[in-house]
Amino acid sequence: MNFVRAKQVLEQFQQAGVQLKLISGDNPQTVAALAQLAGISHDVAVVSGLDLAEMQPDQFEAKLNVRLSLDASHPNRSSKLSKSLRARGHYVAMIGDGVNDVLSLKQAQMGIAMESGSQATRSVADMVLLGDDFSILPEAIKEGQRILNGMQDVMRLFLSRTLYAALLIIIAGS
Repeated sequence: MNFVRAKQVLEQFQQAGVQLKLISGDNPQTVAALAQLAGISHDVAVVSGLDLAEMQPDQFEAKLNVRLSLDASHPNRSSKLSKSLRARGHYVAMIGDGVNDVLSLKQAQMGIAMESGSQATRSVADMVLLGDDFSILPEAIKEGQRILNGMQDVMRLFLSRTLYAALLIIIAGS
């Protein structure tokens, strides 16, 4: 995928309300530079694996509020990020391709594997991206949001009808 298409996909993620956190075992500065080329803003905070390992819990929590490029060369680091985000009430989706991503994919609410990734990663993932093309994800997110909103509308209707019926029974019984 070229940088122009990646930029479009990332803009679609932003429009859908998705907060991106970049986690990579590669050099954090390299990942941040590539992210900027792809259109992620210049306010990316770069955190090395050593810094991450030495952070106190409150420092780590503060870093979750900004866009991150984390050196997650150890699987427990990305797992820690996933757990912390879930504890804060975020819905966590994780994209991975290697065996080192298996734990994080399992802990995320939505694990997404690349087709070219390892068999172990594809086995634990909830979704496998055919052709390694993640450009379909923004549309999938929008469709999921549409379905969720529809379900919430139906629940509101059901609850209001139930309350109305209960009130009629109480009034009729009096």
